[in-house]
Amino acid sequence: MNHMDEGLLQAYADEELAGHARTTVEGHLGTCLSCHAELDELRSASEELTRGLLLLSDPQAEIDQYAVGWPRRPGAKRLTRMAALPRAAVLVLALGTAAAAMIPGSPVYRLINPAPRAAQVESAAPPSAAQPIATSTAAAAAAAPAEAGVSIEPLNGEVRVVLRAGSELRVRASIASSPRAGVFATGAAAQARFDASPGRIEVTGAESGDLRIEMPRGAVTTVMVNGRDYLRSTDGEIQLFAPADSRADAEVTFHP
Repeated sequence: MNHMDEGLLQAYADEELAGHARTTVEGHLGTCLSCHAELDELRSASEELTRGLLLLSDPQAEIDQYAVGWPRRPGAKRLTRMAALPRAAVLVLALGTAAAAMIPGSPVYRLINPAPRAAQVESAAPPSAAQPIATSTAAAAAAAPAEAGVSIEPLNGEVRVVLRAGSELRVRASIASSPRAGVFATGAAAQARFDASPGRIEVTGAESGDLRIEMPRGAVTTVMVNGRDYLRSTDGEIQLFAPADSRADAEVTFHP
């Protein structure tokens, strides 16, 4: 069986045949598996060349296109022909472009994999003795007392707060509108250990500083200090079992 010329198959692949010539090629392809395979190879090589050329002209756009598929672009046919390059030349150019994209330092590699920009660090000369040093916002924030703490959801409508604390600790317990219970510390108390489990907060090692306990209005909260029940809040009311420094309707302050 006679086979189609490669140039004729290339012209058919690039949709440059019409009329009788196109009908003849299509009829032959329908019965010749060898020519059909040749046509597939030509199309594959043309696509590789198109990708390489488009990658060199606009790498980022082609990368975005490749991420979701590779639709045929209008005008791509003009690139694939390259003045009817032989198939071997097309393959060499396409493979060369792909290989260059894999070599670190090559222009194609740099286009595909731009180096990350280094963070710009502004350096300034040290202030002279005559110039006052301004206090930065970051330094001022660092000087402010840090707060540590934890909050939890009540378990079956109840919360238990367990404190193991020193007598210099100042505790303020208050009714809160939040549905969560929380314990928050500032000063030396912020260095204490906070452990949380369902319906329970335990604070260990709070020897001094300030501790704030937020008790949900809709839950029953019991505060235990150094092994004994100290107070309980129910329906927005606080019941004391030990002395307090001060007391209001929804807030109590005490030292353990």
